[in-house]
Amino acid sequence: MKVALLSLLAPVLGTVVTERTCSYKESTKEVTIDCESKEEKMKDNFKTGMKCEDAHATFSVEYKFANKTDTTKTKAAVKYDFRILELIEFTPTDITKGYQGEAAVSTYPSGGKWNWESIAYDSADGVYNFQATDGVVTLIGHYASKATNEVFDPNHVKFDVQVDNFPYASTGTALSISGRLQTDSKLKTKVDGEPTMVVDLEDEAVEGYFSVVESAKVNGADTKIVWSNKAGEESNAKTKNVFFTPETTDKIDTLAWDPEIGANYYSSATTMMVPLLLSVILYIL
Repeated sequence: MKVALLSLLAPVLGTVVTERTCSYKESTKEVTIDCESKEEKMKDNFKTGMKCEDAHATFSVEYKFANKTDTTKTKAAVKYDFRILELIEFTPTDITKGYQGEAAVSTYPSGGKWNWESIAYDSADGVYNFQATDGVVTLIGHYASKATNEVFDPNHVKFDVQVDNFPYASTGTALSISGRLQTDSKLKTKVDGEPTMVVDLEDEAVEGYFSVVESAKVNGADTKIVWSNKAGEESNAKTKNVFFTPETTDKIDTLAWDPEIGANYYSSATTMMVPLLLSVILYIL
C-alpha cells in the first residue's frame, strides 16, 4: 500500500525528536493520539487522529512547541485539518482541468450523509493504527511513537485514502474528491526587557496546501491527478475548498490516492528575532 507522510519539524530551535510518550483516546467515530517529548529546555506536543461524522471525515494534526533560553521564551502552534466532504460524479468540460464546478451527475454519499462503520483501532510496540470505511471510501492512518525504521518515526503520520466500486449513475463521467483544508498558526515570543510579541500568522506566509503527486493508482494503473480550487477563493485563505480528479472518464473500480499535504511557516520578519522554522509537509514514501 502506498502511504503519505506528514512531517512536522522544528529543526532550528531543537533537535529532531526520536521518541515521544503517547496516550490515546478512542470511540466508535474518533481516535486521538496525544504525544509529548521533552529535551532540556525544549518541549513539544504532537497530536493527531481522525474523526468520522455524518457530514465529513477529518484527518487532523496539531503541533505545539516551546523553547527557553537565558533571555527568550518562545511558543508556537500549528494546527492542520483536512476534511473529506464528498465524491462528485460529473461530465467534464475539459478533463485536463479537473473539476470546474460542472453540474453533478451524482454525489456520494447519497443525501450528503456518510454511513461510517466504527473505527478499527489497534496499537502494538508504540505503533498506532486506525482505519474507517463506509464500504466505498476507506481512510487509513498510522503513527509511531518512536523511530523504528525508515517507515516509522515520531515526526510522521502516514495516511492513505482508497475508493472502491464507486456507484456511478452514468457512463463517460469523471470522479472528483471534494475536500477542505484548514490551517491555524500562532507564534508567541518573550524577550527579557521587551513586551511579549504574539503573531497570528494569518497575514504571514502560512497556508494549508495540498500538493498532488503526479499520479495515483486507478484500476491498478498510474493515472494523472488534477487539483483545482473553488472559483473565486483567495489563494492565501486559511480555509480552502479543493477538488482532486483523476484524469480519466473510465469507470473507476479502485483508486489509491497519495497526496502531499502541508502548512508552512516562513516569516522573515519574525525569524530575525526568533530563528524559528515550523513546517508541516505531507510527502510520499
